[in-house]
Amino acid sequence: MLSQMTDTQVEVSASWFKKGDAVEVAEGDMKGLVGIVESIDGDVILVSSKEKKKTFTSKFAPGELKRFFEVGNHVKVVNGKYDGESGIVVKVEPNIVMLVTDSLQKEV
Repeated sequence: MLSQMTDTQVEVSASWFKKGDAVEVAEGDMKGLVGIVESIDGDVILVSSKEKKKTFTSKFAPGELKRFFEVGNHVKVVNGKYDGESGIVVKVEPNIVMLVTDSLQKEV
């Protein structure tokens, strides 16, 4: 079954991220930058990124980041209507992730 999940206007907290998550900067001067969460200290998230073979780290507030998905990623929905569903990402558009669920036993 194919499910489509969209961003809703909710307050993002640091608890939505964990070390190793792929993230994209969603606002500010570094918008569009993709990196990996290195650490979380309260409401400060340290992200490392590679630009032109050089690695650097930057600090962000949770609201400045969003999860980064690519086709083929195996994901689990952690919030909203489809909370708990997991599957393979088949399409990514701005603020929309479509996946084929693992269960295939119900349409979501």
